Amino acid sequence: MQTSKKLVSGLLATVTAVSLFAPVALGSNNSTADVAQAATTSVSLKANGVNSSAKTVTGTATKGATVTVYAKAGAKNARAGKSKIASATASKKTGKFTVKLPKTYKKGTKLYVYATSGKYAYSYRILTVTAAATKKTTTTKKTTTTKKSTSTTSSKSTSTSVSLTTNAVTSSAKTVTGTATKGATVTVYAKAGAKNARAGKSKIASATASKTTGKYTVKLPKTYKQGTKLYVYVTSGKYAYMYRIVTVTAPAAKKTTTKTTTAKKDYGTGSSLTGTWKSSSYKGYYTKWNLTSGKKITVKRYKSGAATKTLISGTYTASSSNKHLWKVNIKNGSKKETVYFRFLSSSKFYMVNSKNQRVKENLGQGAAYFTFNKVTTSSTVNF
Repeated sequence: MQTSKKLVSGLLATVTAVSLFAPVALGSNNSTADVAQAATTSVSLKANGVNSSAKTVTGTATKGATVTVYAKAGAKNARAGKSKIASATASKKTGKFTVKLPKTYKKGTKLYVYATSGKYAYSYRILTVTAAATKKTTTTKKTTTTKKSTSTTSSKSTSTSVSLTTNAVTSSAKTVTGTATKGATVTVYAKAGAKNARAGKSKIASATASKTTGKYTVKLPKTYKQGTKLYVYVTSGKYAYMYRIVTVTAPAAKKTTTKTTTAKKDYGTGSSLTGTWKSSSYKGYYTKWNLTSGKKITVKRYKSGAATKTLISGTYTASSSNKHLWKVNIKNGSKKETVYFRFLSSSKFYMVNSKNQRVKENLGQGAAYFTFNKVTTSSTVNF
């Protein structure tokens, strides 16, 4: 019985030892890698997909494990038969790893990624290189709208990256002006070949458009006859250009302004107010104003040559700022009033207000405009 027990115990021990070293499948399935069996389950490995433009293999493994990439060079599952490409150590904190590859690999190439920890524990994955993702190219169309200017014909160009406007050119002009792409070269040619062939046109002059405003001025060596066609080109860079055909027009007619010179009149000084002034008549009525050098004033109303009423009998003072407009302050008894004389000549005036606007007078037959003419220079005229 003792012999039998020893035999059974030995058999159990043998069976247990064999079970401990049986191969076990490792890891979980990954969409970009084939899971391979390893000799132990103590090492984890997850590798991300690799495409034909990648130069790294990344993923996560047992913290601190060594991750090595091999190229297939022997039996599919034999580690010894694969040539080493590169290796790296997984982070001791996160387990993340990045193995830098010396080059990129073609689509379909298989890479063998091993994670090893210690002397015997390891696991690996087989990665199949996929095609690189296609980059999306977005093309933006740029449209340039060119306004037509007077007397110009717009033409097509080889690029839409330049702009050009030209002002009208007359037969008396010696410049071509307008706006163009900032900093572009503007050149004027005379027609000397195919209508749309730049090479067939002889150069006249050129200038550079302002880098801040785009404005340009091309100085011409001479004037051109009405009807002449000038070819104005704008170029920017090696290929971008466009042009306009400008037809020379007749110069605008000059406006002739005739100045009318009015002779300056001297209306004299304050002493020119002295004398007798007779007004024009209205319905048979008129007045006579007598102003003396002694500052006395008498105003009488007449009808048909006979005096009918004395309107003013008093004193006056006079002043003027521009010689022909006089301010006359009158004191008639206890009453005071101010009148203004606007002289048309040294012997004629009419009544105005303080704003030099003509006013009407009322002599008892309704208001009317009156003009006064000097009838004598004597201050002693009898009324």
